[in-house]
Amino acid sequence: YNMYLGNTELIGPGVVVTVTDADVSLVKNDAFLSVVHDSDLIEIVNALKNAGAEAISINDQRVVSGTDITLVNNRIILVNTKKVSGPYIVKAIGDKKYFESALTIKGGYIDEVKASGRDIEYRVEDNIVIPAYEGELSFQYAKEVVKEKEVKE
Repeated sequence: YNMYLGNTELIGPGVVVTVTDADVSLVKNDAFLSVVHDSDLIEIVNALKNAGAEAISINDQRVVSGTDITLVNNRIILVNTKKVSGPYIVKAIGDKKYFESALTIKGGYIDEVKASGRDIEYRVEDNIVIPAYEGELSFQYAKEVVKEKEVKE
């Protein structure tokens, strides 16, 4: 269960995706589209989850069920309330072939990123290390349901 919760460091085969902002002097289209946003990282994470990722990290911040990926002040990206900056390195452990298919599908995310002038690279590896989640997993409102055991007489 600790592996599922993100409480342990993991190693395994998978993919490393690196995304960087475009060189502003080379961008001919909308400058807004030339930078990496929180929505870009969310899209990569979702693509990897849909391809069966067993563990994911962004710049060594473990992605767990309660992870927030947010944009602050229109430029600062936070993952698990920690500031991350480019290049953005997304690692995932799982089936390398599925990951590669999910990322390289014609007209898919990699094509979209490249069309905007941003740089995206991926590589498959056999020994990707994903760190343990550093935050605290806690519930503020939810309580466990305790059922009384049926007593047979």
